[in-house]
This record gives sequence, structure tokens and C-alpha cells, in this order.
Amino acid sequence: MPQKSALSCDTSTHKHFDRWPRWSGNPSEFSTFLLSVEGFSEDERIRASIGDEKAFCYGIFTYCLPSDAQKRVAPIIKDNKKSNEWDATLFIQHLEELFTDRDEASKAQLALNTIRQGPRRPFAKVRAVFGQLCSEADNLAPTNASKISLIKSALVPSLRKGIVYRSNISMTSYDLFVMEIQDLANELESLPDFRLVRGSASEFYVHKNFTYNQQHVTPLRDSNQASEFSSGSLPNMGSSQTSYTKLDQDGDLEMGDINVLKSQVQSLVAALSNCNINNNLNNRKIEHPPYPPKCSQSERNHRVARGCCEGYGKNPSHCWSDCSSRNFKINPTARGQGGRDRYLSTLLCL
Repeated sequence: MPQKSALSCDTSTHKHFDRWPRWSGNPSEFSTFLLSVEGFSEDERIRASIGDEKAFCYGIFTYCLPSDAQKRVAPIIKDNKKSNEWDATLFIQHLEELFTDRDEASKAQLALNTIRQGPRRPFAKVRAVFGQLCSEADNLAPTNASKISLIKSALVPSLRKGIVYRSNISMTSYDLFVMEIQDLANELESLPDFRLVRGSASEFYVHKNFTYNQQHVTPLRDSNQASEFSSGSLPNMGSSQTSYTKLDQDGDLEMGDINVLKSQVQSLVAALSNCNINNNLNNRKIEHPPYPPKCSQSERNHRVARGCCEGYGKNPSHCWSDCSSRNFKINPTARGQGGRDRYLSTLLCL
């Protein structure tokens, strides 16, 4: 027979109650669970079925919370048991402080800015998800014109084009806007092209590092949507797996395609540099002309005196840069001393 936990309550002294709400441990579901518990606390019939304050607190602890949450609530139960002071309202407040997701509004705001309608997703469903996110964003949710602008950016191109063609659509009242867009969407979604189009049948999110409750999105893989992510890239916030943020080479948060483009440019520049180096080396080997045939110094002087090429004896002579050969390998002529005028002036001075 299994032993009872040290925090288990002797419920035999209280009336049995088996309609407790269960919480799975998912932070996004806690607010709904908390509303159910508060409703039970305010209902006199249910309170009479459960028993006194102690039975109510032990019932929430035993039947409503998962094991991980029970470990966090256990110190509160121990303190109440030690002081023998039980208050259901105060106990519910402790639960709210422990498990309420403080970042829920900011996460919902991020979702509002990154949500996109899938090509095969009906507008009515996108509208419902958008409204739910606005409710979760609370004070951070957009209003009026900014709200219209956000939902416009989430629509597929066919709907956005239809908005441009219809000049009577309201751009100041969100309720009127979605009603008119719903009429337009009904017309477009009744066409065969809507059923045959490729793409996601659900909404997706375009922010690369975006993580939000998986119940809002079940995207399909689509080669035409470069920004669409699989369900594995949007982990459940209640999952026990830890998600690590990608860092770039500088240790900062990864900035989308900027670092990818930067690395591609660096690779291209490096390849071009190597190509230029190799070409320069090859050009040097090809550009070197041959040495002229061996010749005595007197013969070379005689060629210069006759106005011929010093290397090959060609007449008329030409500049060093136009010669088809290099300077002499043995006893080369110094630059500027192979010209005919300079050689003749040297002879006249002798």
C-alpha cells in the first residue's frame, strides 16, 4: 500500500468533491485555470461541497496542480499547516504570484507584429487569432488605425490588393474594416484558385527568434515561403526542453539574413583576391621575354653605333620597352646607356 505524502490531507473528514479543474503546467493555460478556481471559490454551493478553507486549499494542491507546481507550492502549505491559518483567497493570490506569466503581454505584442496569414488560411480564422492576441497583449495591444495597419500587414497579397481596389473600406474603425475585409475574403475564398494554391493552411510568424504558444500555429513546410518555420522552431512555452538563442560571431543576437549576407560577401571577396593573386603570378611568368643571344661587348657597341637593336641587330632600333627580349643576362647594359646618341657622344669625348 503506497505511503501518503507528508503534505497529503486527511480528506475523510471532508465531503468528497471530484470536479476540480486541472492545470497541465502550461503557462499560457494558467489564466484560464485561475478563473475556474476563483469561480469555485465564489460559488457557495461548490464551497459547501468541498468543505472549509483548509479542505479547499488542500484540494487545489492535491487535485489541480501538476507535480512540478506542487513542489513550488509546498512551502506555502507547510507554513499554513504550521500556523494552522487557512485562507482560500490568500492561497489563490499566492498561486497567481507564482505562476502568472509576466511576459504574456509582451509576447502577444511580438506575435501581433509577426503574424502572417497562410495562403490557404481563411481570413475568419486569422481574424480570431489576431483578436485573441490583442486580448492577451492587454495595454500593449494596438488600437484603431495602428490595429488596422497590423492586420493589413498579416494578410495575403490577394487580400491586400483587393483593399487597394476598394476605396470605400474604412481605415479608421477596426470593426468596420474587418467586416468589409470579411466580405472580400468570402468572395476570394470561394474561387477555385484559393483551394488549389500552395502554402500553409495556418498562420505563421516571420520573426526568426520568435517563440510563442504552439497552440496558435501549426504551419506546413512550403518552399515558396522563405520565412515560414516548422512547428519545431516554435517550441511550446510549457515544454521542459530548453531553447537556446543563436549568437553570431560577435556574440550578439543573430540578425536574420544580415550575417549570412556578410559571410557570403566575405567569401566572395576572398575568392576574388585569390584569383587575382594567381593571375598576377601567371602573368609574371608569361610576360618575361627571353634573353638575347650571347654577344661580345664590341659587337654590341658596333650595333648601337649603326643605330640597330643592341640585342638582335635589327635596323632601325627601338626603345627598350618595345624590344622582344630582355636585357643581357651577362654584363647587362645599364638603362639609358644603350642609346646611339649617348654612345656617339662618349666616342667623341675620347
